[in-house]
Amino acid sequence: MKLVTAIALFALFAIGPAGLARADENEVTEHRATRSYAVGLEIGPAVAMVTVENAAGEALVDLMVPALSARATFDQDMPVNRHLEIYLADSRSGRLVADQPPIIQITDQANGQERTLTAVMPMYDEAEGPRDLHFGNNLYLPDGVYTVTATMNGENASFADIVLRGEK
Repeated sequence: MKLVTAIALFALFAIGPAGLARADENEVTEHRATRSYAVGLEIGPAVAMVTVENAAGEALVDLMVPALSARATFDQDMPVNRHLEIYLADSRSGRLVADQPPIIQITDQANGQERTLTAVMPMYDEAEGPRDLHFGNNLYLPDGVYTVTATMNGENASFADIVLRGEK
């Protein structure tokens, strides 16, 4: 996963209208703006996650940290195959939001099936440290086309036509 900071989120908005940027077939990055937030979405391969207390390097209390090696976990009775991240920055101050996880809803556009992610938690990549702060978790999502909606304080950032291919 790429590092996305508040500065990077705002730089993305300065480039032009929101659109799909694809690092490869297994990773998706998009951005949106609401009245109060700059919002970034990343979906990539599942990652191992450990508690801050068990991770090396900088640590913030009670945050999870993606680690480097894979660990088998399950979602919806299936092995996790993707990692979803939502980055939130206050649009006025540019500060990353750390204390208020968004509600994340995923809709399969082929069949209309919706699900709200549970256990969304603040975390950051161990190598990047707290400047990579985001909300997310590992999950199971088969190849397909999705809409991901992040809701913060009644404001929605909707990411439609998210194409996921190359299921692991």
